[in-house]
Amino acid sequence: MLKGPLTLASFGLALNLVLWGVPGMVAASGAAHLFEPDSSVSQTLAALERTAGPTPSLPDALVGLVGAESEALQVAGEGLQQPTPKDLAPRANAAGARVEDAIQTYLRSAEAIVDRR
Repeated sequence: MLKGPLTLASFGLALNLVLWGVPGMVAASGAAHLFEPDSSVSQTLAALERTAGPTPSLPDALVGLVGAESEALQVAGEGLQQPTPKDLAPRANAAGARVEDAIQTYLRSAEAIVDRR
C-alpha cells in the first residue's frame, strides 16, 4: 500500500477537522447568547432539563451532567481572575455538589437501562 497518499489524506482530514471543527465549537458555545444574552451555558442547559422523577432518562441526565460541569468550569474560570471574587468559595462548593449530584443521577439512569435488559 502506498504510504505517501495515505499520509497526505490523513493530514488533510486532520486539517479539515481543525479548520471546520474548532470554529464550529466556538460558535456553538456562543449560540446560547443569541437567544438569552444574559444567561450562561449552564443556565441554558438547566432550562432544557426535563427530569421525570428521581431517575430521568439517560439523555436528560447527560444534559444535566454537562450543565453542571459547565457551571463548575465557569466558576473555575472566575477563580483565575484577579482580584478573586469574594463569593467564590461558596459558589465552588455549590458547583461541586451539583456535579456530584449530576454524576449520581447519570449513574442511576444508566443502571436503570442496564437493569431493564
